[in-house]
Amino acid sequence: MSDALSTFPGYGSPIPGKNEKGESEDKYKWFLEMYRDYRGRATLKSGAVVPIPMFFWDARGLLLHGTADADVVDGQLLPSGLRAQRSTEDKAQVQIWAPDYGSTTVGPIKAVFTSIRVSARRTCPPSHKDLEHWWFWWYYGNSVVNQQFKREVWGILNNELGVIEHLFDAPTKTVRLLEKGQVALRLKFGRREGQRWQTVSSQAPTPVADHTQLDKALIALSDTIAQGKTAPAKPSASPAAPVPGPAAFVTVSNRTNDDAENIVTLLGSRLYSTPDSIPFDKAHDEFYRNTATAPGRQLDMIGFEPKSWDFYSSYNGCVELYDAKGSGVKPAAPESSAETIAADLRKLMEDLRAGPR
Repeated sequence: MSDALSTFPGYGSPIPGKNEKGESEDKYKWFLEMYRDYRGRATLKSGAVVPIPMFFWDARGLLLHGTADADVVDGQLLPSGLRAQRSTEDKAQVQIWAPDYGSTTVGPIKAVFTSIRVSARRTCPPSHKDLEHWWFWWYYGNSVVNQQFKREVWGILNNELGVIEHLFDAPTKTVRLLEKGQVALRLKFGRREGQRWQTVSSQAPTPVADHTQLDKALIALSDTIAQGKTAPAKPSASPAAPVPGPAAFVTVSNRTNDDAENIVTLLGSRLYSTPDSIPFDKAHDEFYRNTATAPGRQLDMIGFEPKSWDFYSSYNGCVELYDAKGSGVKPAAPESSAETIAADLRKLMEDLRAGPR
């Protein structure tokens, strides 16, 4: 890999969208506005330059929620000093994600990874304490740029290139991860009756009966967040409703050279049949792990048991990475650039020469 595979500045943001009238219409306005005060770049060891923070857009993802033996999971977490967050059944909470990103600031990506919910460290910033914390256990992706970016900047060290298949267009959603030609992991989420869609944000999700209406709903919600709109308050009424925001959680990395925590925000749509995730059903679904492969052995070792599904469609968002070492602390607003200062001085000199007006 070399600087020939740089994605800066070309993938700094999504391609602008247009509606049938030719008017600008984007589902991404919220993050372009939210992070407009900070846009930077990181140079990888190979010489490739990528934009930061990391944006992702037009993504779809199958998510399998499960539980595992908490004590065994703690053994995997031991080197990091973290501890698994226990469920009410004293189990560790584990997720298998299989996202297919239309694109990101490091390019299009297919991935399969496992994350473990962990308790917040004592050093966790106050602004992070109320958010769920997730630690990447292992990660497979199909992009060499993404692999290096994840290791060097995001701090996901157990990160390998993989051969991955996502089939999401049919009613049954399926995923296959290969290792040395063998199927290491296979997920199948079968169709259910009564499935509907809902938008996902930090406020109560809004049901959308027709999948074709999702983009319109997401565009409207993105516009609301970007503009900071609130519901009008009557003189005698209660205060205006808060502006909805993107859903958020914290990822915790293996890094030791910075704060090691990054907020991920996303806005999108979710398939559902009840207010909660859709229960795993052996009659419709499949979770296959090949214990002759590394992913299969690892999931078997912790006693992973599938519990429920989520399928996300048309989601987009941001990973808050603010320097080449993956710091999650947003820097102060930059000082005026040298060009701006020089331009101000030139204008001042011109005004002085012109004299009083």
